[in-house]
Amino acid sequence: MSVLWNQIVVDHGEMIFRAAYRVLHDHGDAEDVTQEVLMEAFRKHQSLGTVPEPALLSRMATLRAIDRLRRRRSVLSLDGVLVPDENQSPQLLDERLEQMSRLQQALANLPRREAECFLLRYIEGASNREIAQMLNTTESAISTALHKARTKLRQAMELHTDCGRKP
Repeated sequence: MSVLWNQIVVDHGEMIFRAAYRVLHDHGDAEDVTQEVLMEAFRKHQSLGTVPEPALLSRMATLRAIDRLRRRRSVLSLDGVLVPDENQSPQLLDERLEQMSRLQQALANLPRREAECFLLRYIEGASNREIAQMLNTTESAISTALHKARTKLRQAMELHTDCGRKP
């Protein structure tokens, strides 16, 4: 067991962690998701004799990260996401951090399929074709889900901006 477990961790651990971290922006939560996905990969190997493909492991990490993000729903840690440059004012940095937090909260409120498609496309960099293959659906369905996700995220961000404006 130990040798197989170590090989699964070496072969896939970093990729799984990166997929989870891109969604969560929190090392501890990303490590927890990584552990969950690695354990499931190990169990699948024990029962089926094979380890899931890297694309499936990445998708599993993304889905678990979305679930964890939904459970949090509070202000999210963004440690290490934005590094202030020397020309950036503290006020501008605070605004960017707040905007990132609002975006993460809006993502957590999306339907699961839309959030998954959005993250795979814009965070993981997968093409619509690749996403369609991963999710076993059509490129048209992916395009529709991405359009809905962008529209809802735009509305959520505009709603917050409008609420913050003074008359």
